[in-house]
Amino acid sequence: MAAVPLITIFVRHSKSCPYAGDETSKRCRCPKHLRWSSEGKQYRRSAKSTSWTDAETAKRKIEAGYEQVGKPEADKKENRPKSIDEARKLFLMDRRGQGLNEVVLKKYSRELLRFQTFMGTNDKYLVSQITGEDCTTYRGTWNKIYKYKSSTTRTNVQGRLISFLKFCYDNT
Repeated sequence: MAAVPLITIFVRHSKSCPYAGDETSKRCRCPKHLRWSSEGKQYRRSAKSTSWTDAETAKRKIEAGYEQVGKPEADKKENRPKSIDEARKLFLMDRRGQGLNEVVLKKYSRELLRFQTFMGTNDKYLVSQITGEDCTTYRGTWNKIYKYKSSTTRTNVQGRLISFLKFCYDNT
């Protein structure tokens, strides 16, 4: 069973807050944040609230995502990548082993890091949390954020993302 990390709620106080010295104060209305470590990597995420109760809800949502990984499945493999970051690194290692040139590897690396960042902003850190809806929403950001003007470029980026997702599916 996958270990659920200990997620800590902390407060980033304003300069004028009377509780500025105590980052675990529940009394103030300053922004609440979450931090935890998983698989040797530290994560920090805004709870998107000034309420301690709302921060607790965000904390439980992240914990639930980690708990899903540990549920038994009939066809679960032992060597399954658990986090998107781990899967991305393993995928790039696999592509490098296939002899792809450095230009293509840099494109994979850049685009998968963008996908991982997008998923992280939506509080999804595990391969098992990726949904088709997430991929569609991510693709919708391409014109606004990355300015992929050419339909050929968008097709190539989509093909690389599909390769990564297929790799994740085959290895989970």
